[in-house]
Amino acid sequence: MVGGAPADLITAHLASDTVEVDCEPGEEAALLDGAPPPRHRLRSGRRVMFYVDDAAPLVDRLHQRDPANRRALVVRPTNLEDVFLRLTGTSLEGA
Repeated sequence: MVGGAPADLITAHLASDTVEVDCEPGEEAALLDGAPPPRHRLRSGRRVMFYVDDAAPLVDRLHQRDPANRRALVVRPTNLEDVFLRLTGTSLEGA
């Protein structure tokens, strides 16, 4: 059984920040090139969630790759739902 305060669970199993971006699987490597690697990632169709300790470098890199900001991008705190998906091994791939 996993227990602890929500913030402790988040930092122990993922990272404090989540960067969600729409991209095809083949685009990920190019988007991440030059950015610090995420601690973890989770994909759901075209949406990929990168779990990082500091979102700023990744967001800067994504903006460099898409200066017109056409790509949907969300930066948010990692939450317990993210931890649940990580701990249960649930994959959001496919339908």
